[in-house]
This record gives sequence, structure tokens and C-alpha cells, in this order.
Amino acid sequence: TRIDRAAQMAKQFHPVWERALKRYTDAKFDQDRYDVNALMDFRHVESKRAQLFYQTPEVQLVPTDPDHPDVPFEQLLPLRQKVLNHRLGANGTNAKRAVHETLFDAIATSGFMILKIGYENRIVNVMTTQQQVVDNEVVKLEVEVPVPVWERCFLSRVSPKRLLIPIEFHGGEFDSAAWLGIKGRMPLAQAKQQPGWRLPDSFEGGATKDETTFDHGTTDQGETDPMVEYTEVWYRASVFDSTVVHPDLFRCLILVEGVDGPVKHVDSPYQSLDEMGRLTDDSMLGSPIHVGTLRDLSDSAYVPSDLVVGEQLVNELNKFRTQQVRGRARRQPLVVFDTNTLDQETIRKLENNQGPVGLPAGSLAAGVDKLM
Repeated sequence: TRIDRAAQMAKQFHPVWERALKRYTDAKFDQDRYDVNALMDFRHVESKRAQLFYQTPEVQLVPTDPDHPDVPFEQLLPLRQKVLNHRLGANGTNAKRAVHETLFDAIATSGFMILKIGYENRIVNVMTTQQQVVDNEVVKLEVEVPVPVWERCFLSRVSPKRLLIPIEFHGGEFDSAAWLGIKGRMPLAQAKQQPGWRLPDSFEGGATKDETTFDHGTTDQGETDPMVEYTEVWYRASVFDSTVVHPDLFRCLILVEGVDGPVKHVDSPYQSLDEMGRLTDDSMLGSPIHVGTLRDLSDSAYVPSDLVVGEQLVNELNKFRTQQVRGRARRQPLVVFDTNTLDQETIRKLENNQGPVGLPAGSLAAGVDKLM
């Protein structure tokens, strides 16, 4: 019920987002009805995005306890800093690309900058030989060992149309929300490979239209491969489970359309507790779904983008320019002449577009209704 109410709230903002994106991208030309797009939206978005992110940043590491005698910070920090910046670069998580994408969302469409951060892998069980000491004798045993054959740390942009925000949440500090969710869809074969997902063997997916992304005015071309529509929710465990004490402990809940019950429901794999019940130093703080805005709006989680706020002004300018062009087309002069009395010199002037062109004497004798 919470997810459905959040989805209904978000859908109220989708039409204005779609209109803003259309004004940015619309470059259609109609010969019979000429509409002018002054490209005011395009210029604003590209110039502001360049101003907000004009330089590729580098992470600078600073020791929290520089006076610690047992840690050689001067040797460790430069190496760790170099490795960290490399992994954030184009050959790693490509953080710069993700920021560029979310800046466009914040300025042009929704006002949100949405990123999901995390780690994923694929594990294959491999048989290997290990030596163990049994009764003072070395014995070789065949054991099955899980080996990660693929892994990545990711920092990925999330489409604003996929975001779910609790309707009771107001403000811009999204990490303090009780939960955040994202909708998505993926091919059935890919869903069956997701770690920890428990899909029924009889589940066949569906082929409904994708409503979680901007379609840019295109129409559905028919059925696709079987798809799985899911909702991924990260929530504060203490809000919904009275046995949890730590308020910053998160859990992950994944629901699939057409499947009763969750296909995955686990504690956050990015967090762990020590023996005292506190988060360990390597635990992620906050939700893996990171939401940001460029401005605040009093008591509202939905902040309008630049293009949404400026819609009226842009429409006025486009309409004014369109009326100017159409007015000039309607005021073009018309040349009327009598084809029966034209001589070659007059015809030559008309063909060469030389004017004004005088009508030969007697050409109006037949009457205006005979003129072409």
C-alpha cells in the first residue's frame, strides 16, 4: 500500500517532466504549420550544466587522526588516493558520467539527482584440492569453493520516473526518510540470475509497456521478450521492526509484479554490526539510493526543475517567434498578370524575379475576373 500511494503521488509530476523534456528535444519541422522552437531550454540546460560541473574533481584523502604514531600516513594516503581516484574514473565506476546524467535530470526534467551505489558479483562454485591435518597426517580433500568470476562497484544514475518517495516525507534530506524505492524491469533470464532472488519456477514474466523511463514520444512497437517488473525498497529496519535498536540499520526488500511475497528480503549487505550492536567503520551510512536536489522547497520532497519553472516564459517566446514567422509568410506580395497579353520581356522579368513589373497596356480590358 505504501508503494502504491508513493507511485500515485509521483505520477502527478510526470506530465510536466515530459513537457519539459519535449521542449528541450523537439526539433520537428512542419511545412504547412511552421512552429518555432527558440531553443531557450536547450541553451539554459547546457550552459548551466557546464557551469555546475566545469572541472573533473579528484578525491583528496586526509587522515582523521594525523598524530597516530603507528600509521605511516605519508606513505599510505598517496597510494590509497591514487587507487581510489582510478576506481572512480572511466575504467571503474565512471562517477563523472553519472554526475553529468543526473545534472541533466535536475536542471531539465524532475529536479532530482538520483544515484544508486553498491557492489554486485557473480559467483561460481569451483572444486579445488585443499590439505588438512587429520590425526597428525596431511590429507588432501576435494572441497567446493565459491569463486567470484565477475564483480563491480557501481555508481549508476536512476531515472526520475523510477523513484518512489513516501508520501508522508517532506523536505530535502532524503537519507532521513523511512524508506526509498525504485521501480524497474529486466529480462526474465537476467532476473533469474540475480543473487538472492527467489522466483517461482512457473513464473513467466510479462511484456507490458515500460513506464519507468522517458519514451521521448515514441510508440510501443509491440511485444518484447518476457520482462520482470520489480520494486526495490531500502528501508530503516527500526521503523518497521521493533526488535531493531540501531536507527541507521537498513534492509532491502524486492517485490516482483505477479509474485506473492518478496523475492528478496535481507539486511543491507553494505552494513554490519560489531559485538556492541554499533555499525562498523566500513558500513555504508544512509540508503544506497542517493537523492539530491539543486534547491529546496518548503515542506515538499518534489522540487521543480529549471525548465518546469520557466515553462510559461519559454512558451510565450516560442509563440511570439512562431507568430512572427507565420506573419511574414502571409504578408508576401502576390504578382497578378494577364497571360494573354504578356510579351517576352515581361515574362523574362517575372522569371528573373525583377520588379516591380508593369502590366502591358490593355491587359485589364478583359476584366479582373479574367486575370490569373
